[in-house]
Amino acid sequence: MLSSNFYKRLIRVLSIASAVILLTLAGAVSVFSALWMNTLEPHMATASAAVTLPDDFPEINIIAHENATPGRLTFTAFAFATLDSWLTMFGSEWNYIVEIDTETGEITYVRKASYLSYNHRLHDTGQRSYYSASPLELIPSRFLIKEADIFSINSGNFYLENPDGTTAIKLDVTVGNNVDGHELILLENGNYLLFETDYNLMDLREYGCSRQCEVVWQVIRELDAEGEFVREWSLMDYYDPIEVIETVGAHILVENGKTVDITHANALYLDTDGNFIVSVRETSEVLKIDRETGDLIYRLTGDPRGGDSFTYINDPLDGFSFQHTASTVGENRMLIYDNGVYHEQRQSRVVEYELDVEAKTAELVWSYALPVPEGEDPYYGAVMGSAQRLENGNTIINFSGQPNTIVEVTPDGEVVMEIQLPPGYFSYRAHLTPNDAS
Repeated sequence: MLSSNFYKRLIRVLSIASAVILLTLAGAVSVFSALWMNTLEPHMATASAAVTLPDDFPEINIIAHENATPGRLTFTAFAFATLDSWLTMFGSEWNYIVEIDTETGEITYVRKASYLSYNHRLHDTGQRSYYSASPLELIPSRFLIKEADIFSINSGNFYLENPDGTTAIKLDVTVGNNVDGHELILLENGNYLLFETDYNLMDLREYGCSRQCEVVWQVIRELDAEGEFVREWSLMDYYDPIEVIETVGAHILVENGKTVDITHANALYLDTDGNFIVSVRETSEVLKIDRETGDLIYRLTGDPRGGDSFTYINDPLDGFSFQHTASTVGENRMLIYDNGVYHEQRQSRVVEYELDVEAKTAELVWSYALPVPEGEDPYYGAVMGSAQRLENGNTIINFSGQPNTIVEVTPDGEVVMEIQLPPGYFSYRAHLTPNDAS
């Protein structure tokens, strides 16, 4: 029979062995975390040796997995107290144009902007572009329509910079309208595509305007390499203002009761056949427009109030609402950042539909939403946001709620990169230029 001392010694040995195993595992976990660039806990992004961060630069937290697509991620970080006080961004001291190397997690470019700047993108040419809104006092007088007591603020310029930091071109007003900041496309022939905003005065007192209303819509404009007008496609050719107001609802009336944004186009994309894909937020629609003839090829309506459109299959939310960015990601495949403003339960997500244009069906084949703790409402951001499909099948998503979160996810939904902006900061879009981009 074994003595009690034997059992005591055995227990002591087992305890020591357990402690050694636990410490070893803890060390292994620590090493594993280091190898995977702090995937368990976010860390503040730091600058590369060539970059000096401003003293008041916000603490941007980055979680970078080794499977993140190597490249340069571009976005802007701007701060304002609430979405209702976005006008303060024009004079905000907290506007930054940012670039992060996703392979190292380092900030490789930063600029502090004097006024609201957004839509920062590094192009395959090595040039970078961004939109800078005009300060209020510099807005051209033609946008102050005093007889209607209307104040339009959507004015600014796109800047295109060369790799050495010199300005290649400043894209300004062309034929009497103001440059819209939602999109800039560089064409292979050296020309540019962007939106400009047009307007007209209408008596819409019946629908809530205090007096004459400024009816606003977007025009797709092509400019040559010198920024001169080439041709245009007006979105008003596809809409009747009264029909939009009566169909979609009074939410399109700005709170001052003086401006009606009929389209609010917020994304332009060239399909593989060269035709336009246009995201029209105010009507929760994506239009495909023939670039040569201007004919409407199809109208994908996400909001059931928009009338006859596609039938949605396998989509629990039955379409998208007040979206940002729309692009084709394969034959008859459409990728959309769905802000979800008018879903029964507000929530933001990215959706990919397979379209049957003849049968007018849109089948949900992929989606992603940020996970939230059990019992909490879904993640939601009313404005901004973006989705970009990479050649490797991964998707870069800018979730524009709070906290503003930028992720790269695989087709299986695995997060391989995550960046969080601090509270109160927002990014309009995020775009990755892979290192192997040509």
